[in-house]
Amino acid sequence: MACWHKFYNKKDFEGLLPLWKCSTLIIGTFHPESSYFINCQTNFFYQQEKNHFWTVLPQLIGMEPIDKSATDYQINFLKKHTIGLTDLLISINDVDEKCKFHKVLMSTGRDDIFEKFKEFTWNTNSILEYIKNSKINAVLFTKIGTPDKIKISTNSFEYQMRIIESYCQSNNIYHQRLHAPSGMGLGKGKRVDTLQSKWVEIIGENVKFLNSF
Repeated sequence: MACWHKFYNKKDFEGLLPLWKCSTLIIGTFHPESSYFINCQTNFFYQQEKNHFWTVLPQLIGMEPIDKSATDYQINFLKKHTIGLTDLLISINDVDEKCKFHKVLMSTGRDDIFEKFKEFTWNTNSILEYIKNSKINAVLFTKIGTPDKIKISTNSFEYQMRIIESYCQSNNIYHQRLHAPSGMGLGKGKRVDTLQSKWVEIIGENVKFLNSF
């Protein structure tokens, strides 16, 4: 039995793509459904306890942080600023719900663990169509990944990111990879402050894409 993305076909979404007008698309990786990700009972993207997305993103455009549990407010914020959220992976299809070990793996919430499975339904082609049809001006990934690695599996987040990046490059669409909003791997210092500094450093003057209302 497959493990589906928790927010697949959620209100205001078709599949994993937002139904409101968007000019910027922010792309993450995967959020397992609740039966597999028991310790993470969130209602929307990036609401995990140790995720700083809703603190850092608003501050980039001069606004106050948004409460992590304020789903309606978050969606209204995204709509106002024409920002869309989506993820690369729709489902992992070779997960056995009856296998305790599989549930343990899924509950880690880690991309490298998800990639240990073999059968996936990727969202990549739908994302490309969305970028084209919605006339997206900017694409931001919430994953640095391994852009310099030569040999990569087709069933990897890195491979899917490169497909989208190649499309953006060919069509002159601004795109960047951001440090994960969990702040992992950023070294010493206050995690939120360091994360915000890194995002500002990477995006630079292109922060205008996040404030396009």
